[in-house]
Amino acid sequence: MSSLPFLHAYSSDGLLAWKKGTRIRCATFLSDVEIVTQQFPKAAYVLNLCEDRYWFLVGFAAALRRKHITLLPPSRVPKVLAQIGKRYHECYCLVDGPTGVEGLQVYDVTAFHGTAQIPCEIPTIPDTQVAAIAFTSGSTGEPRPNVKTWGSLVSVAKKTYLGLTLDMRLGMAVVATVPQQHMYGLETSIMLPIQYGLPLHSGCPFYPEAVRQ
Repeated sequence: MSSLPFLHAYSSDGLLAWKKGTRIRCATFLSDVEIVTQQFPKAAYVLNLCEDRYWFLVGFAAALRRKHITLLPPSRVPKVLAQIGKRYHECYCLVDGPTGVEGLQVYDVTAFHGTAQIPCEIPTIPDTQVAAIAFTSGSTGEPRPNVKTWGSLVSVAKKTYLGLTLDMRLGMAVVATVPQQHMYGLETSIMLPIQYGLPLHSGCPFYPEAVRQ
């Protein structure tokens, strides 16, 4: 078994994300991950409903640190979320706002923001560790799970990069319109940038003018 770093090609003071016009450095991100990791309960699964892409990334990294498997729901319909929560015991819910899932313990990841920064190193994750479970839409029945290991997610990120033939120019960042809970969104707006040192935009703009801005 081998381990792969969570982040590639970032320096400690390198730009990791744009959040509402604010630059977030790699060191700040790693500190946020460490702080959030310490707050997580003993569990096996986490339903990450963070709408802000940066906070989703913090929760995703913290879950990997604790060996908690991130559940990626096919929708935010309360009935679907409750169904997934009941199916996976020892599950809690991670949010960055007032929403939650009935019956699940809820943690607001933003509640720990502003704590003094902690110097941290980039974590390494075993390539065979299960990182996430994505679900089909359930349009033809109950949503079906698809298990993703950390190694498989890294591999897809590398193939995506090669397939897009990206020109890694200084200042390039990733802006995405698809939610990070979607498997395609996780692969392109989370895994691709963190594996190639690209800053990511924390929002989820939809209309062309919003994307342009």
